[in-house]
Amino acid sequence: MHKIYIQFSFKSCLIVSLLLIEVLHACAQTNLNVSACNSYTLPWNTSATVSSGVYTHTYKNIANLDSVVAINLTINVGPTAAMLSSTPSSLTYVLNEQFDNGTTANGGNTVVTYTPAGWFQTNKSSPLGSTNWFSGPFLSNGTSSFTAQSGAGCIVADYLNNGNAGTISNWLISPKVTMQNGDLLSFYTMSNPGSPYADRMEVRMNTIDTSTNVGTSATSVGSFTTTLTTINNTLASYGYPQTWTLYTVAISGLSGPTTGRIAFRYFVTSGGPNGANSDMIGLDNVTLTRTNGATICAGNSFDLKLNIFGGTSPYSVILNNSIVGNFTTNNYINGNSITQFPTANTTYSIVSVADANGCAASTKMFTAAAIVNQPITVNLAASNCTQVVLPWGVNATTSGVYSHTYVRSNGCDSIVNFNVTILPSTVALQSISACTSFQLPWGGTINTSGFYTHTYTSINGCDSVTNLNITIFPSQNNTITINACNQYVLPWNNAIVTSSGMHTHTYISSNLCDSIVNLNITIFAANSISHSAVACDSFLLPWNVKVVSSGSYSHIYTNVSGCDSTDIFNIIINTSKFSSSIDSALNNFMLPWGINVTNSGIYSHVYLTVNGCDSTVAKYVYIYPAILLPAKVILSGPYNITTNLMNDDLRLLNIVPNTEPFSSVPYSTIFTHVNGGGGEIIGSNVLNISGNNAIVDWIFLELRSPMDSTIVVATKSALLQRDGDIVSPSDGISPIAFSNNIPGNYFISIRHRNHLGVMSKNKIFLSSTTPILDFTNNSIDLFTKPSKLGNPIPFTGASRVINGVRTLYSGNININLLIKAQKLITYNTQNISDRIELLNATGGVNTINGYSIFDVDLNGFARYNGFNPDRFVVYSNCLNSNSSILSEQIP
Repeated sequence: MHKIYIQFSFKSCLIVSLLLIEVLHACAQTNLNVSACNSYTLPWNTSATVSSGVYTHTYKNIANLDSVVAINLTINVGPTAAMLSSTPSSLTYVLNEQFDNGTTANGGNTVVTYTPAGWFQTNKSSPLGSTNWFSGPFLSNGTSSFTAQSGAGCIVADYLNNGNAGTISNWLISPKVTMQNGDLLSFYTMSNPGSPYADRMEVRMNTIDTSTNVGTSATSVGSFTTTLTTINNTLASYGYPQTWTLYTVAISGLSGPTTGRIAFRYFVTSGGPNGANSDMIGLDNVTLTRTNGATICAGNSFDLKLNIFGGTSPYSVILNNSIVGNFTTNNYINGNSITQFPTANTTYSIVSVADANGCAASTKMFTAAAIVNQPITVNLAASNCTQVVLPWGVNATTSGVYSHTYVRSNGCDSIVNFNVTILPSTVALQSISACTSFQLPWGGTINTSGFYTHTYTSINGCDSVTNLNITIFPSQNNTITINACNQYVLPWNNAIVTSSGMHTHTYISSNLCDSIVNLNITIFAANSISHSAVACDSFLLPWNVKVVSSGSYSHIYTNVSGCDSTDIFNIIINTSKFSSSIDSALNNFMLPWGINVTNSGIYSHVYLTVNGCDSTVAKYVYIYPAILLPAKVILSGPYNITTNLMNDDLRLLNIVPNTEPFSSVPYSTIFTHVNGGGGEIIGSNVLNISGNNAIVDWIFLELRSPMDSTIVVATKSALLQRDGDIVSPSDGISPIAFSNNIPGNYFISIRHRNHLGVMSKNKIFLSSTTPILDFTNNSIDLFTKPSKLGNPIPFTGASRVINGVRTLYSGNININLLIKAQKLITYNTQNISDRIELLNATGGVNTINGYSIFDVDLNGFARYNGFNPDRFVVYSNCLNSNSSILSEQIP
């Protein structure tokens, strides 16, 4: 058998097919190497092949002998499309909706249907629910779920769009917009954070009839036949983004500018309140933008860029310039700039794009326009005497050509050339002095000094300027007012004046003009005032001097007339008394003058002595500070191993009791408050805190005697945060304070209403600076009871370790055992086990909603069967055993 190897490209497929026929007549097997772009039709097939590989076919030749053809086919996947853009360019908003309605829920418990101006919405869900698209971000009960992506709000659809269980099909449709290829649709969307229920949204386009027709059923689409994108098309759990996520879709496939609408469809099968899917989605910041052509000035450049989808880099690109024709760019890398220097208005388009394998892009999208603004040159001329003021604010004083470049409104240069001719002028200057006034040569009398100018016209038509610098010396007659103390000496004869009056004298000034001076003199007299005062310990004189002894003190002021005024103070100083003492107390101290204080400090009281001075008594009081218990614990029931936090469903459902529950039935049987504990109330806004510090439930704290750990000396009801921190109900942040106990050693126990509590094995020193006590790891040893004979399995310890974290066992819901003050968890080992108790309470099929002892995972409902049954939690905490008995390890 002979073999013939022939290698050829797909471009020569016709010749190869003819050659193949001839080869088949001459040989038994033929091996061919073929390369093709995207697909290849084998000679013996009618349909194209899209995968690389070795394909064989057996022909029957004339001699009835088999002739085998083996084709080694290489399929090169070429680029699917290429888009042309340019920079610089401008951006136009075709559609811009922020959904900033800002309207909250009515009364905090119903949603508000919201349709932005020009938009349309219709709910085709089956069965139809109670909500439509509404103003967000809110849950259907009106409480906040997440914040808007930006601005005052967003728009939301939820599982109540459906009335029971079925298909949700809720449409939000834009106003009519004119779209064209290359427009970019952008929007942000997210689902309810932490929700496992699958959500889906379709984005569709109607370019058929500009109507809002979506059909009549939950699955119909009407005129919205074009799907732009689908988010979480397979309805995967957690498949919808749970944070605000930006999506951008390019409009394509239009024959030209087209008027239509864009629709956002909340589309979930098996949705609704009783369906397996759907929760809620938010939509915000929807924009449809268009990039316009570049505008440049002649001589400047602009850049072309291609966005090539698929294929193998580098590419061979042929572009068309509408003025000069086609040009080629080889070895092009996707996204690189192709710099152009157009000299006139030009349009660029894609002629072809081929990748490194020679495969061409089948779709070539968009054109790029360059608008080229040309410079303007203007020539002007002017002549004038002395100077020419040019249009750009420059004074030209000599003949010549002056140029200036303006930037026009389109950003390009405009050059102005000004040919200036300056004609000569004459200027004469003369200085003149006179008394009182002067007669100007060209007419008029002046009486003030100054620079005076008159312009004559010369024979060449230019100005002949006469400038007179005139100084006028006045014959002055001045009246001066003078105030003096006791007397005044006249300046012209040294005469002493002791009484008020007018005095006149005439001087001859250096300019030979008269100068008359009139002095209006007022004579003021000085005075003296005496005062007496009695003070305690010290006295502050009016001139801001403090004296501490009796005596006569004086100070000289300048009075309103400018003369001396002597102030004399005769002072008698009496002394005050002072005494002090030190006391200490726990919580509070009653001061001798009848005031009860609760803080350490210096307290004083002033008594009045017989001489009218103070007698001060000071008390130095030390109040032992409240001891703090900063602690941390994790409940296994609501613990989420994915987040390493506890879930705060009770807070989100607004069912955490405002007042501590341990003093009420059924919990009061086993929980007893002592020494100031009990009746704690949650402060305002505490349950509004979210994140790691959100509240999970109430917790019960005990301080036990260092001498006998069975004796409880103090209790407090506290709140538990998601990260395990135990905090004060008043503010939801501070550690718990025990104000009736002094610093010292205590056994610490932490208990919960349906979890088994724990206690420290060793005494712990508590003070006002106690470091955090972390019961979630091995830093604190836990008390354990001695093992008892007859236990079904070996003792398992005081706490349950989950994912490396120590947690409290969950599942202690047997009310009958609580009444007997027994804290046990058992699944199937006693006549009245926790499982049987849950079965009796729910009847096996019912759901108990609200704040219930049977809700062992603290999600707001208790079930025996169905979704998330609580008996599974009890079984898990019993170590997945029917025979385990877990006992609370507190003496």
